[in-house]
Amino acid sequence: MIDYQEIGNNIKICRIRCNLKQAELAEMVGVTSQHISHVERCQTKPSLTLLVDISTALRVDLYTLLGATFRFIRTSVFLLNLQAC
Repeated sequence: MIDYQEIGNNIKICRIRCNLKQAELAEMVGVTSQHISHVERCQTKPSLTLLVDISTALRVDLYTLLGATFRFIRTSVFLLNLQAC
C-alpha cells in the first residue's frame, strides 16, 4: 500500500534540507506552489512523473521520497535476485 502521507512528508523534509521554498520547487518541476503544498499535505496524490521530477530537482533517490516500505521492497527484490545466482 502506498503511504502518500509519508511521501509528502519526505518531499517536505528534502525540500527544506535543500533550502527551497515550495514555489521554488514548483517552478523547477513545472507545477504550481499550491500543487506542491497539496502533495506535501497529502491532499493530492502525485503522479510517478512528478515524483521523478521532484527527486531529480531535490537530488535524492526516488526511493528516498517513496519511503521505508519501498526501500524494503527494493532490498527484498535485490536479495531474491542474489539467491537466484
